[in-house]
Formats: sequence, structure tokens, C-alpha cells
Amino acid sequence: MSKRDYTGDTIFNLLESQGKIQQQLADALGVTKSQVSEWSRGVTKSYKNHLNEIADYLGVSTDYLLGKEQKDKPTNNGELISAFAIETVKKLDGLSDEGLAKIADYIDFVRLQEKSDKK
Repeated sequence: MSKRDYTGDTIFNLLESQGKIQQQLADALGVTKSQVSEWSRGVTKSYKNHLNEIADYLGVSTDYLLGKEQKDKPTNNGELISAFAIETVKKLDGLSDEGLAKIADYIDFVRLQEKSDKK
């Protein structure tokens, strides 16, 4: 068993906290899922070849990935909602108008469900 790697742990924790999976990062970088898994487990440090792209994808600095800088956490609910909204908007990029309309309809459906659950 290999010693844990700070950067690998950070990549894993950021993926998890952002609701992303290793395959998504692998696809974004043009590497295999097994490579990302190896980074997360500290098996290899070949992530160093992709550090800038990983940082961009995860929305942090390379210094943060390397443990040289602390990332400020949201201090209030508004900041947390804003961060969530930004990530959500990124996911909408490239969807067709029909796809966006379906998402809007689904949001309306969930709102109605929550209103009826409160009654």
C-alpha cells in the first residue's frame, strides 16, 4: 500500500465535493479513469503533467492542489448558493434549447412537489 499523496487526496476530495466523478475529469483531460484513480490513491504522481488543467477543471489554483494555499470556504449561505449556481450553469453549457426547456420544466415540477409536501 502506498503512502497517501496530499495532491491526490485533494483531487479526490474536490471531485467528491463538487459532485463529479473520476471519469468526468479523465474525459476533460484526455486521460483514462484508471490514471485519475491512481492519482487519487497516491499510486502515481503523473498528475503533475496535467496540474494546470486539473486546477482549471476543479476551479482552484495549482498552489491549492499542491497544499501551498488554503481555499476560502463559503462563509454564508449566499456564497454557497452562488458557488452551486455557477457549477450548475456550467453543466448547462452546450445543451439544446429543447434540453434547457426540459430542465426548466423539471425545476417547476420539483417546486410543485415541494409545495405540496409542505401542506
